[in-house]
Amino acid sequence: MALSFVRTPRADGQTVGTVTEPDRVWPGLVRRSSRRELRRWGLSCYSESVALLLTELVTNALCHGYGTDVDVRMHLTGTRLCLEVRNGSLARPVPRKADPLDENGRGLVLVDAIADEWGVSDDGTTTWCSFFLLRGAAEQQGDDRASRLPDSRPASQPTGRTAARA
Repeated sequence: MALSFVRTPRADGQTVGTVTEPDRVWPGLVRRSSRRELRRWGLSCYSESVALLLTELVTNALCHGYGTDVDVRMHLTGTRLCLEVRNGSLARPVPRKADPLDENGRGLVLVDAIADEWGVSDDGTTTWCSFFLLRGAAEQQGDDRASRLPDSRPASQPTGRTAARA
């Protein structure tokens, strides 16, 4: 799945800072597209985690990215489900500790807690995360490498902390 969209600049012409009203639709559209694609791939057990993390990454791109283009990509490797959001910002995102009453600041903390791995491209423009595919999910896809993957966990627990961070 690959989606690209153009952000709507604020009245002052800036794209960094707050999300404009027309751009508030993008996280929901990305969520729906990812769920549809995961169903098609036979990987619905990842839908909730993927939808949450794509929402966080797209919202971060809208709030902190530079330029007008945002690119979203979800793809499979032999053993991973990968999510990437490119926002044009050269500033590397860093998880921060939000105060209990803060309304923002938890996105990358959620990505860190839910994804098996996450990181930022060398040029700083793309934030990515991935989930290790489980044997049952890969077998549904017909992946012949499925026998080398761990056994499936219950659908309510599709991810775990098993990899070092990038």
